[in-house]
Amino acid sequence: MKAKIIVVLIFTLLIATVFPTSGTINNRIIGSFTQPPIQWETTYGWPDTGYSYFVQQTNDGGYIATGVIYTTGGTNAEVFLVKTDANGNSQWTQTYGTPGYDIGYCVQQTTDGGYIIAGMYSGHSLWLIKTDANGIQQWNNFFSSLMLDTAYSVVQTTDGGYAIVGGYTYAPGPPDMWIIKTDSNGNKQWERKVGGGSAEYGHCIRQTTDGGYIIVGYTDSFGAGQEDAELVKLDNGGNILWIKYYGGNNDDRGNSVRQTSDGGYIISGYTKSFGAGQSDVYLIKTDGSGNLLWSQTYGGTNDDQGNSVRQTSDGGYIICGTTQSYGSGGVDVYLIKTDNVGTKQWDDTYGGLGNDDGQCADQTTDSYYIIAGTKFTTYNEFWLIKLGISTNQPPNKPTKPSGQTNGKIGTSYTYSSTAIDPDGDQIYYWFDWGDGTNSGWVGPYKSGLSGSASHTWTTQANYQIKAKAKDDPHGTVSVWSDPLLVNMPRSKFSTNNLLFSLYSYFANLFPILKILLQRPE
Repeated sequence: MKAKIIVVLIFTLLIATVFPTSGTINNRIIGSFTQPPIQWETTYGWPDTGYSYFVQQTNDGGYIATGVIYTTGGTNAEVFLVKTDANGNSQWTQTYGTPGYDIGYCVQQTTDGGYIIAGMYSGHSLWLIKTDANGIQQWNNFFSSLMLDTAYSVVQTTDGGYAIVGGYTYAPGPPDMWIIKTDSNGNKQWERKVGGGSAEYGHCIRQTTDGGYIIVGYTDSFGAGQEDAELVKLDNGGNILWIKYYGGNNDDRGNSVRQTSDGGYIISGYTKSFGAGQSDVYLIKTDGSGNLLWSQTYGGTNDDQGNSVRQTSDGGYIICGTTQSYGSGGVDVYLIKTDNVGTKQWDDTYGGLGNDDGQCADQTTDSYYIIAGTKFTTYNEFWLIKLGISTNQPPNKPTKPSGQTNGKIGTSYTYSSTAIDPDGDQIYYWFDWGDGTNSGWVGPYKSGLSGSASHTWTTQANYQIKAKAKDDPHGTVSVWSDPLLVNMPRSKFSTNNLLFSLYSYFANLFPILKILLQRPE
């Protein structure tokens, strides 16, 4: 008997080992780690088509994001800048551009509370735009070879100036990685071009703790294969200290880099040389000299790529990109959380049946995440997604509805109520008419402004009207207001016809009848 029990226990352990109960089919959840829910998501720039490329949390707890918006029927592309509060409500938006093709790829809050934007000017130049805290342009400067040049990344430097990176194209040669250092007014102090016989591009630049710079991009001139991820280290004067390449025999790119807490570097991009699919998210960890410590790939059988990476407060990493292997269909936003050696803890996708895009993710002060990308509905929309546990509060209890308390059936009456949202969100109102019908959601109204709706009763009775409110965009609903009693008399007159006949003939003789038989208006 004991032997049989032992055999059953061993068999049970083998089953549990081979078929673990935690996790999902795509390893979306690993062990006890779970992805946070969406706290809020909002699109901006409607009804114009837009794309969001970069987002950063601001000092006031809100967010600043940049990208591009297509105005005048989609024929004109302008840099788009949006400032939101902590709940994603737009505080202001600004556009910058020419009649040509202008894009914002990166934005940083500056030490004076304003913003610096890097992008493309008129379809052919690196563009630097400085604004104040309200997005009002203070100055701009562009740098050009008069060919196809673009700035993909900018950082404010410790001396108050700026460093930008992108691509420099000159005829008849291929583009080079182009790094420019400016003073605080955008005037060029020095530049560095990195390249060979084929194409090079720089996608991200950061200032390092030694005052120098780290840049990641890709090269088609050097390395092991066709395109390789390229990591360039400069000193504070723009002199090259070293260059490293990562990849295999096929195309591999680096899109984002950050210096890590150990003095090394973390890179995200994509690889066609390694992994499971056509292209996979590529995560590379190096030491302080650019020597490879480890690399990881993530994805399925189709195209997946990483567009940004940040080190998180627990020492791990958050990667944002796109996936065609998982999700709802087409292309979806792909978010991956790893530990400090790149082991996946969880991943998630965001999007619908169309082609959605994830370009940037950052950890927020509440230890959750903000994502910038593009949402496809019937057109492309500038999109921000905030993950985390919702701290949104519902609107306060609305006031008792105000309006006529006595009336006639068949006549329309208007009623109003007021509510305040603690988070300052817009409000919709819903009126219950007490007869089994309602107004539906009416609005939106600014917090603290009254909402109103009209109704016509068809049956003689007494009714209780009440109102509730919900906030936008969260949809959190308040409690009901106190009811308002409305009287719709059971008969057209409150006494019999004989008395009304007497009233019509002898009203002046019997003034008491006028009081008793007063008809409501």
